Amino acid sequence: MERDFELIRKILLVVEEAPPQHISPLTISFNGEHEQAVVNEHVYLLIQRGLLEGKYSNMGASITSIVVFRLTWEGHDFIKVAKEESL
Repeated sequence: MERDFELIRKILLVVEEAPPQHISPLTISFNGEHEQAVVNEHVYLLIQRGLLEGKYSNMGASITSIVVFRLTWEGHDFIKVAKEESL
């Protein structure tokens, strides 16, 4: 799978716009615009890179569930630059 930086930007914007998640984590979905497996893989990459705080479960190479809690400090910095570049 190739990284889709526009999808990464969309994911980070969704998390940034969400209200603070003290109890309920976010599940990221784009209702058919992107395959859920592709979205999950990108969220996984963002968690691994330290841009998102979240948890995932996997079975072999497949991610079976993934949730996001919030942007990290680095995630806020990344999305700030992404917004500036899109102006």
